[in-house]
Amino acid sequence: MIVLDTNVVSEFMQPDPDGRVHAWLDELRTQEVWTAAPVVAELSLGIALLPVGAKRRLLTENFARVLDGFRERILPFATPDAIEYGRIVAGRRAAGRPISIGDAQIAAIAVRADAVIATRNVRDFEGTGARVVNPWLPEEER
Repeated sequence: MIVLDTNVVSEFMQPDPDGRVHAWLDELRTQEVWTAAPVVAELSLGIALLPVGAKRRLLTENFARVLDGFRERILPFATPDAIEYGRIVAGRRAAGRPISIGDAQIAAIAVRADAVIATRNVRDFEGTGARVVNPWLPEEER
C-alpha cells in the first residue's frame, strides 16, 4: 500500500503535473494507492485560505475531482493511529527534531497500515518508523 502525502496529491490538482510523478503513479495499481484524512485536511485548509478568485475555484474543482478518484481509499486517523502519533511526536522531540501535527498523523497512519508514504519531503518523515518513496526522483534513486 502507498499513502500519498499532501504534495503528491496536490501535484495532481495542478494543470500540468510533473511527468516523473505521473509516470510513477501510472506504474501502480489503483487499489494500492491511498491517501489519508490529514492530507485531505491540509489540502482543504490550503484552498480555504486562498483569496476568492479563479485560482481558488480551479483548485476547488480539481480537489473535488481528485477526492472522487480516491473514493474509499482515504485512510482515517483512528484511535490506534493516535497512540502511534504520540510515540512518533515524543521520539522526534527527544531527538531534537519536532514534526508537524499533519506529518505525524500521516506517519502514524502509514506505520499502522504498514504502508509506504509517497512524498517529496522525505526528511519530514525521518525517525518516524514510516517507509518513504520520493516519486520526483529517478527510479534508481527513489
